[in-house]
Amino acid sequence: MRRCGKLTVEALRVGAFGFTTSRTDSHKTPDGELVPSRHADDLELLGIGSALGETGTGAFGMNSDFDDEEYELRWMRKLPKEPAVRSGSCSPIALKTRSAGGV
Repeated sequence: MRRCGKLTVEALRVGAFGFTTSRTDSHKTPDGELVPSRHADDLELLGIGSALGETGTGAFGMNSDFDDEEYELRWMRKLPKEPAVRSGSCSPIALKTRSAGGV
């Protein structure tokens, strides 16, 4: 987790726009497997998100199906409270949901 945060800090310092993660069944590997971030826990996401606060820049984007809406909203509420994020100018989290028809 620390390594991912460090890589995110490095990327932001050389011009990356931010960080995005996918928690949707729509994003799969070429082999048809769900991307690894689909089941990332909140500590991993918060750890990477803290890189935005450390650099004082960047956007945190997320695509989610909100299969467990309470879980998703619970960790997202924690993000602005993280000390490193609070000290920076992190842009709002971008959300995308799958429609009721699954598309």
